[in-house]
Amino acid sequence: MVMGAAGSTVYFNLRLRHPTLDMPLIDYDLALLFQPMLMLGISIGVAFNVMFANWMVTVLLIILFLGTAAKALMKGIETWKKETMMKKEAEKQLESESKPGVAEGSGEDYKLLPSGPASLPDEQVSSKNILSRYSFATSLLSAIFKWFQLLFY
Repeated sequence: MVMGAAGSTVYFNLRLRHPTLDMPLIDYDLALLFQPMLMLGISIGVAFNVMFANWMVTVLLIILFLGTAAKALMKGIETWKKETMMKKEAEKQLESESKPGVAEGSGEDYKLLPSGPASLPDEQVSSKNILSRYSFATSLLSAIFKWFQLLFY
């Protein structure tokens, strides 16, 4: 079943071209590069599956999964830190660019729409405060999404 799906995918992608480059969609040089290592890994895996008990194979797969998950988590945290640092630098640069020429209406405060019993009608909130709340929420959601993406893909 898996071989049939792989064969049909290759057959349908044989004549397709890369959308931006003048080359086939399938990189045959890369396929020839990793195919021998894939076959070697399959052979070693089958041999270990026969040699080890079922519980040992399960333990080894759990260890492999935990190592891979830890590596993905560390990579996600590292990427999040880099993006946070770049975002702070961009905000500083934007703030320094906007200071010399203060545009009309840029320092205005906005009133929040009444959204519940906790909101007061005369509450004044600056646009910078709203932007920082929005930025925190989007960066948090982005970090969570990237962590899941690294973990499961």
